[in-house]
Amino acid sequence: MISQQTSLNETTVRAPRSTQTTEFFEGLPEGVKHTDLLRLVQNLEKKIGLSSAAVLHLEYLVTHTREVDWQPGAAPIVYRSVQNTATDRRRTERQIHNLERSLHRAGLTQWNDTENYKRYGRRDHRGHIEYAYGVDLTPLGLMYGRLVELNEQHMAYMAAFAEIKRKVAGLRRSIKSKIDWAQENGLVIDELVDELATLPRIAANMTITALTAILNQARAINFALDDVLKDEAKPEPLETPGNGYSWKETSDGSERNFRRVGNKLPTHTVNSQSTFY
Repeated sequence: MISQQTSLNETTVRAPRSTQTTEFFEGLPEGVKHTDLLRLVQNLEKKIGLSSAAVLHLEYLVTHTREVDWQPGAAPIVYRSVQNTATDRRRTERQIHNLERSLHRAGLTQWNDTENYKRYGRRDHRGHIEYAYGVDLTPLGLMYGRLVELNEQHMAYMAAFAEIKRKVAGLRRSIKSKIDWAQENGLVIDELVDELATLPRIAANMTITALTAILNQARAINFALDDVLKDEAKPEPLETPGNGYSWKETSDGSERNFRRVGNKLPTHTVNSQSTFY
């Protein structure tokens, strides 16, 4: 579909590529702009299989549409020539075609053009497209709901990633404090020191599964240290001035933080079932 304002003759005398659908574009939801669509794609580029170069080209295309093109019954078609587009973007025409094919494979664009791929169009005095042949961004508009859903999933994933990363960092600090105390007091914990050294560093491209495995490994080291330390622990009031270490429970009470404040043994009797954090 190019535009409801395009006459039947104008569409039938052309030989457009077969990628264009006839699905009616109902426009973007109220309050949503085409730039909002672009931001969603930018957030999800890897999730939907796009390169950064392809996203930049999509940005170029979106900025060459107008708000009226995203209204019900219209079609956001960019009819700027490939040659001019290549000049604008400082790329070759072949590169422009390759970028647009990648956008099409991702389901964000389709084409409405002539047999020789010529691109041109005309707007009326109100700015509405009367006819246009070029890159059609209608599929991008139709994907708005799906993009919102994917973005919500992505944000939830990132929040979970950050939370697990925070827990691992807290456990590392607690483990190091316990190791320092144990070594200063002559306890043999070489095996646990080696295990901490092999605990993988967190990378941004890790999966939640891999990150959770690191968290579980850190917890195992922490539990093992607790077993070493619990026999040495002496009951004294928590947070008493001069204590060597203290514990602070998390908000949910499921884990605790072991904090070095001097050179004495932990003052709170260790519960072997608790995770120090």
